[in-house]
Amino acid sequence: ACFSASYGLRQRMLHFLHNLEYYMMFEVLEPNWHVLLQKLGAARKLDDLIAQHNGFLDKCLKECMLRDAVLLKLLAKLLTVCVIFADHTRLVMQDVAQVLAATPLASHGDARRAQ
Repeated sequence: ACFSASYGLRQRMLHFLHNLEYYMMFEVLEPNWHVLLQKLGAARKLDDLIAQHNGFLDKCLKECMLRDAVLLKLLAKLLTVCVIFADHTRLVMQDVAQVLAATPLASHGDARRAQ
């Protein structure tokens, strides 16, 4: 019961991360990759290949929101918050595990009966 709020936040963070990954992989990179492959097949010179590849990279960066400084900063902050939350959650769970390991099993039942 005491971890339900943090569990809910964890689930929302995971949902955000999964959706961001899905968007970048399947809505941006994969379709642009197929377009690049078609364009590379039609290229006649090395300069054409380089130009098509650079165009692919630019388009992917823009569509993944990595070209806009404001969006990039917001995305970096969101991801940093997720990492910090995960680190703190891991530390709390380690502390809880240590307390439970140091507490005799019989006292767990006694504490529940006392409530």
